[in-house]
Amino acid sequence: MPIFKKDHEELFAEWIVEYIYERPVIDNSPASIQFEEEKRLVGNASCNTYFGTYELDGSSLSLNAAGKTNKMCIVAALMEQESRFLDALPNVASYEILEGILFLKDEDGETVFRAAQHS
Repeated sequence: MPIFKKDHEELFAEWIVEYIYERPVIDNSPASIQFEEEKRLVGNASCNTYFGTYELDGSSLSLNAAGKTNKMCIVAALMEQESRFLDALPNVASYEILEGILFLKDEDGETVFRAAQHS
């Protein structure tokens, strides 16, 4: 088991996004973020799945979405949400988990994403 997993084990889960910045996601939205070993990042941006990498040093965190599938959303609002989601990913600079809620924050400490662990 890598040291990395032991140090940040709480991140290794699927997180269902509830807010992008201060704006809630659409009810029952599939937007998610999943941190995997080997610094691999996967999830659902709202309509399409995405993949990429992340770097973690203490509570400092950076996300890089390298690619995604290219399906059109049936609902225009989900397409707009997906654009906001993907545009926000590179703004993440740190993380904090409080009472089971993941807060991904930008350099100024503003919450970019708020997410709950998938059960």
